[in-house]
Amino acid sequence: MALFRILLLAFLFSGVFKFVTRILIPILKMRSSIKAQVKAQAQAQAPTNATKNQATTSQQKSSNAGEYIDFEEIK
Repeated sequence: MALFRILLLAFLFSGVFKFVTRILIPILKMRSSIKAQVKAQAQAQAPTNATKNQATTSQQKSSNAGEYIDFEEIK
């Protein structure tokens, strides 16, 4: 009976070990690499977003300079 229990535990531990090494570790590695790619992409876009924000604020300031008056040509 003790031998059966030892064999059963060894089988269970080997199954858990295979699961962790074949499934969980690659998933965790892929997850960390995707996070790194997203972070790098966000850092690459940060300067362009800052320049876009500056351009829109300058456009807003110039558009607030006066009210648009429709011009009609008189002949």
